Amino acid sequence: MNDNIKGYCIFYADSNGNKDVTFFGPILSNMTSLSETEMVRLMFFNAHPTWQMLDMRPCSLDEFRSIAKAYG
Repeated sequence: MNDNIKGYCIFYADSNGNKDVTFFGPILSNMTSLSETEMVRLMFFNAHPTWQMLDMRPCSLDEFRSIAKAYG
């Protein structure tokens, strides 16, 4: 697997208030009216409508792994 994949680290709280992180990789879309970050937000909220996004940061998959270690 390519550890240099660029994507986004999303910090979130689920519907029970548990905080965690997830990684969204590059999104391929023909929706030219939305920026990549808007597409990531749209996909996140469509998949998890009751969760709260706390932060979203660009990162590589390798950087995400380091961040995720802090969350167990």
